[in-house]
Amino acid sequence: MSQANNNIARALQSLYALVDSIPQLLANHPTNSQFQQMKSQLEESNRLLAKSVEGMGKTLEEMDKRMEGQFKKIDGQFEKVDRRFDQLTTSSKAQFDDIQDKLDFNHEQAHARALNSCAHLDEGPIYPLPLPGGGQLPEGELPGTAWEFRRIDTYRLYRLLHFYGLPIQTDNARNHAVLSAHLGIRWL
Repeated sequence: MSQANNNIARALQSLYALVDSIPQLLANHPTNSQFQQMKSQLEESNRLLAKSVEGMGKTLEEMDKRMEGQFKKIDGQFEKVDRRFDQLTTSSKAQFDDIQDKLDFNHEQAHARALNSCAHLDEGPIYPLPLPGGGQLPEGELPGTAWEFRRIDTYRLYRLLHFYGLPIQTDNARNHAVLSAHLGIRWL
C-alpha cells in the first residue's frame, strides 16, 4: 500500500504543478492576446460611442435652441396673421353691414315709390321715402295725397327738396317734377 500511496502522492504533486502553471500557460496562450486586443477594441469603441453620444447631446441642445427660436418666429407670424384676419373680418363685417343698410334703405325707397306710383290724379295717399342719412321725414312734412302734393306751397316744396338732398331750382314746376320723380309720383 505504501507504493500506491507514493504513486498517488506523486500524481497529486504533478497535478498541483500543472494547476499552478495554468495561469502562466493562459497568459502566454495566443488566445489571451486576442482577448486583450478585443478588450482594448471594446474599450476604444465604448470611448468613441460615449464621445459620439455626448456630441449628439450637444447637437440636440443646439437644435432645441434653434427650434425654440424658429417656433417663436412662427408664433409671431401666426399672431400677425391672426391680427390681420381679425382686421379683415372686422372690415368685411363693416362693409357687409353698410351694404345691408344700403339694401334696407333702397328697399324702403322702392317700396314707397311703388306705393306712390299708384297715387295719380287727385286720389291715393303719398308715402314718404327714407331720408338719405337714414331716418324718416318729420310727421306732417309730406302732403297726404296727390291732390295736396300738386298744391304744395313753395316753402314746403323747398323744405322737402332739402330734406331729400335734391337740388333746388328757381322754377317751381321743375322743383315739383324733380320731387315727384324722386318720390315715384306720376307728374302730369
